[in-house]
Amino acid sequence: GKYIGEGFDLPKLDTLFLALPISWKGSLAQYAGRIHRQFSGKERVMIYDYVDENLPTLQRMFQRRVKGYDAMGYTLIYPEKELSLVQKKMDLSGMK
Repeated sequence: GKYIGEGFDLPKLDTLFLALPISWKGSLAQYAGRIHRQFSGKERVMIYDYVDENLPTLQRMFQRRVKGYDAMGYTLIYPEKELSLVQKKMDLSGMK
């Protein structure tokens, strides 16, 4: 969190690996916003959300993030139940 918090700006980023247990939609939106900066040639962004399914508390936090992803318009993909992959294609012409 402290490394990509307030003031962080690297527009060419298009991928986020989320491996920390957060559940607040505001934090999720802030992290996701870091990869939504406009950059020439960027066509989509991806968030890889890692979840420890053996810990109920972390499962509940993930379920809250799922609601946040849904509110932001992401499509969730669950390949082989090993990794939660969140993908959203960007309309760069509409980004500001």
